[in-house]
Amino acid sequence: MSAAATLQKPETIRRRAVFVLPGYDPAPPRRYREIYRSEAAKQGEITGQSIGLSPASRPAPFYGWQVSAQQAGRSTHSAHWILPWNDLVRSSMKAGIFGIYPLALRTGWTYLKGGALWALLRLRWQPMLAVFYPLAVLMGQVLVATAGAALGWQLAGWAGLALGLGASLAGAEYLRRQDNRTYIYYLLHLYAFAARNMARPNPDLARRMNALADQVQAALDDGVDEVLVVGHSLGAQLATDLLGDMLRDGRLNGPGHVALLTLGQVIPMMSFLPAAQRLRQNLRAVAASSRIFWLDVSSQADGGCFALADAAAVSGVAPQGAQNPLVISAAFADTVEGAETQRFFARHFQYYRAFARPENYDYFAITAGPLPLAARYAGRKNSPQCILKPFVRVQDGPDG
Repeated sequence: MSAAATLQKPETIRRRAVFVLPGYDPAPPRRYREIYRSEAAKQGEITGQSIGLSPASRPAPFYGWQVSAQQAGRSTHSAHWILPWNDLVRSSMKAGIFGIYPLALRTGWTYLKGGALWALLRLRWQPMLAVFYPLAVLMGQVLVATAGAALGWQLAGWAGLALGLGASLAGAEYLRRQDNRTYIYYLLHLYAFAARNMARPNPDLARRMNALADQVQAALDDGVDEVLVVGHSLGAQLATDLLGDMLRDGRLNGPGHVALLTLGQVIPMMSFLPAAQRLRQNLRAVAASSRIFWLDVSSQADGGCFALADAAAVSGVAPQGAQNPLVISAAFADTVEGAETQRFFARHFQYYRAFARPENYDYFAITAGPLPLAARYAGRKNSPQCILKPFVRVQDGPDG
């Protein structure tokens, strides 16, 4: 039975605290505020929900805004806070044309040696293109450089060899500078960060996560009606770890609802790694919890996520009688209009945006509307395409 089914009747949310954990994104938090502002207005034209944003101040490292919403004669106030870690993303993306090759080799070996790569391919092959595409380009660069050097040597000896290598390096550097269009370096850095953070958690990110946990508990202590934690892409793993750690520490106290919303999640990318014992422990804790309602939203049209995969189940840690997650499809093909969503990264960020037919999923009703997340999805079942089969054998200790 899901956590939503334990509710006897819907409750009206008057005060909500929303904590958003973005994915591996170098963009500043204000980008998310502006997306929310513009897309909420578009969605309101369809649903009739009126949403207004106002500034908010919060001690570092948080960034936020206030939302006042009106729908069906009910008023809701929601405080939105983002955990910025875009600076850590930028600092992790420093490998140049020489450094990217050892980084790719180390990351590839990490995924190969424990069997995670093959398990991920069996689960969903589409997100794994994010690994093979940049690796293929890098291998192509090596082949081009080798061919250019060999041709130069044959034509002009040492001078030709130097000219061929120089031209190859110039081409590689040009491609690196075009990464905002090609995403070759970005995708490799993404997988490298994910693997590294499982083995040796980034200390700066860990400190910010601890501060965020304190703010989540402070919101519950303040008597908000609902605390909603939102994790997108790689941020879904961070959100799961946040609430899992708090559960196991005996926190999340207070009468308010606690909900987790994961969007376009890539949790198996980390949870399949042998070093991810803590994440698997937290997945099990959140899956078993009746304190938290967990909704996982994805779409098979989003090639950047492990769509419709129950993260706890596919990671081999779903407990008997698991309460969570409820896995549903955003069904982009049926709910979204516009050529913009044909772009790969536009689809991956669509969860934050307006939907032409939002009956199944409405980010703005969820984050600013009068119903708790659990009540909104009470009685819903997993999508028929939901994947529940374990893809890895867990060999953690009794606590993992």
